[in-house]
Amino acid sequence: MSLCLVIDEMHPSLPEYMQQIGVTLHYRPELKASEVPAALAAHPYDGLMVRSKLRVTAELLAHGPQLRYVARAGAGVDNIDEEAMAAAGLRC
Repeated sequence: MSLCLVIDEMHPSLPEYMQQIGVTLHYRPELKASEVPAALAAHPYDGLMVRSKLRVTAELLAHGPQLRYVARAGAGVDNIDEEAMAAAGLRC
């Protein structure tokens, strides 16, 4: 089972779909961008799912050293630092 932090509003079907593929969500769209680092540090998340609330940077990724992936819902990855992801060995 994989554990994923979701920090933006997503379609209501997401939790059921993710459960079917073995991913448990902590659905926290109420989190402010400034609260995400502490949330990442609080649990052993395998994944982080974002939309446009914050920029995924090396500094943010340092708070979730166990992360294996970042998922971006929506178009483009302009809010994800792809170099920081590669340096951390993460997939997007």
